[in-house]
Amino acid sequence: MHIGEKGILSIIVPVFNVERFLKRGIDSLIYYEKNDNEIILIDDGSEDKSGSICDWYAEKYENIHVIHQKNKGVSSARNEGIKIAKGEYISFFDPDDYVDGTFYSQMLQKLQKNKLDIVFSGYQMEDANGNKTIIKEERLEIISNNIKPQMIFVERDLKNTSMAVVWRSVFRMDIIKKNHIMFDEELTLNEDQIFLLRYLNYCSKYDYLEGNSYHYCLNEQSATGKLYKKGLLEERKKYIRKMEDVLIDSSKKYSLENEEIVNRIKYRTAKEIISNEMRYNRSQKNFKELRKNIGRYFLDSKALIQMIRDCCKPQISIIILLAKLKAYNIIYFIYGLKWYNNELSKEIIFK
Repeated sequence: MHIGEKGILSIIVPVFNVERFLKRGIDSLIYYEKNDNEIILIDDGSEDKSGSICDWYAEKYENIHVIHQKNKGVSSARNEGIKIAKGEYISFFDPDDYVDGTFYSQMLQKLQKNKLDIVFSGYQMEDANGNKTIIKEERLEIISNNIKPQMIFVERDLKNTSMAVVWRSVFRMDIIKKNHIMFDEELTLNEDQIFLLRYLNYCSKYDYLEGNSYHYCLNEQSATGKLYKKGLLEERKKYIRKMEDVLIDSSKKYSLENEEIVNRIKYRTAKEIISNEMRYNRSQKNFKELRKNIGRYFLDSKALIQMIRDCCKPQISIIILLAKLKAYNIIYFIYGLKWYNNELSKEIIFK
């Protein structure tokens, strides 16, 4: 099969300062699969040797293409890949991850055989020391029973991190092109979730591929791997607005169910922002920003009522209620208590 033939899969790989992992990732795309997939490497202004590594692969393999651009972020890089991709199907691969087996062949086969609009995969998580954890996702597996995946991906699971990500799926290019679905370049976090939910608005057939051939590798240098997330408050304000837009668009009305989802996201996001500042950047200047914004954008009365209905853990509810009262000096003290901080750390925040 040659580039441009019907049925080809285009794999978009955004690349930024990942020279330590890049060869492993690209090799996994090449050696385990037939070389008939189109691989598009978008060098997003890398300052290390990532760009030259991309060029080396492009010179050696005719199905690998490289675009070099100034640093604009992962959303911009993926959008550039979408613009030039020639495949009937498309997938997005993170360069610090890797796949084994015939991962993409299996995904594509399932999608084509069952005439699906999208297929999701299982995965395993791997830390910096190579320790692997197979992620069991019972909620995702029910997609096979024609349960709408929007309601699964829109919220964080209480027992696991929300994995509303694009690297675990194969998409149909015609749906993306016809409905002008692109990554939101205003966001630096959760851009995957917004893209996925917009895409799912136009899907009627979906399924789940069992197995764990995708290795999601924790990289402390990535946007999601850094402990302190600078500018998180402003980023989450944009995120809440985008989520409201997506949910309204998906139902054409603001249903009670969607309102509950938004309110749940609001108070959990407030908890995430507070934890981000109290654990990693205990600055009185930043506390002023929390006082000014948390109650206004994240903790309105409906969000608080939803928190009470959800019967949140007391440790979380206390923090949220104190934030609503702007009692950040008390919150500051609580986060300094080792036993309390240990309880709070059990809560997994959005990635």
